Amino acid sequence: MSTAEWETPVPPSHDNDQVPPSQVSAMVDAGTKGVEAALKNVFGNSQALPNLKHTPRRSKETPSIRTRTNSTNIPQKNKVRKLFKEKFGFAHDTEFIAYNSADPSDVHAYEYEDGPGPDVDSPIFDLMHGPSSVWNIAVIDNLLQALQAECNNENWPVCWSDAYLRTLIVDHYKRLRTMWRKAQPKLTVKGILEMPAETETRLVAERNALLKANRQMTHHRNKYYRQLAVVEYLVKLKMEENEDDVDTWKWLKDLLARLGEHGMSSEESGVENDVEIVLHVKNLPWHRSVE
Repeated sequence: MSTAEWETPVPPSHDNDQVPPSQVSAMVDAGTKGVEAALKNVFGNSQALPNLKHTPRRSKETPSIRTRTNSTNIPQKNKVRKLFKEKFGFAHDTEFIAYNSADPSDVHAYEYEDGPGPDVDSPIFDLMHGPSSVWNIAVIDNLLQALQAECNNENWPVCWSDAYLRTLIVDHYKRLRTMWRKAQPKLTVKGILEMPAETETRLVAERNALLKANRQMTHHRNKYYRQLAVVEYLVKLKMEENEDDVDTWKWLKDLLARLGEHGMSSEESGVENDVEIVLHVKNLPWHRSVE
């Protein structure tokens, strides 16, 4: 092989846009040292970075006052409702709409002066404010003491904590206060307060709408469970007899389960849903005009 065939190796050329590897490594080392110095200054010149860990989430199974089941709350809620009726003198919750709130002057004297505060024997809520006001806190404390005294006198199987019973009392007060506020006269379109007859008409209409919604929900729920029981029985029967259309009934069962209670039609759609049939005259211009 002749020397003419040998090619002289050409060193790699560096363009303007490329950086030599040696300079790259030097830049990386300098950047690393700069980051380490900055982190040491931030974390108090410590030799090692702090071990940052996420705070573990609370277990969903941890019992809480707000996550108790309704079945567990029913006896205590009944006790609270009974206590309210005895203390405030009403037989049904709907009678609370006629309840007289505490005198604003007495409330102001208790909160900002040396007023006597709520009466222990016959407490009165300040319905103009929520359960966190100073006056209402004193009333709730009074009810809590009465409830705990009843617990000790009747020897309840379980003595619930003050925090749990206070939550039930506050929740019941909120419901009664919401009912009371709805019963107060509202401003009409003309900018004046409602008359007592107008307020009564509005309350009756709201209650009828609520009862209507409850009836429809009950119809939907009963219809759903009734149809689901029928379809499950048919699927079981057809599987025992090895019929050909068992897959169709399984599909219907799955479809019914996906629809749920809210997917059922109302049994009183013609009456309850206020459906009004309006007939319109259909113009047919191509018809021959008749004199």
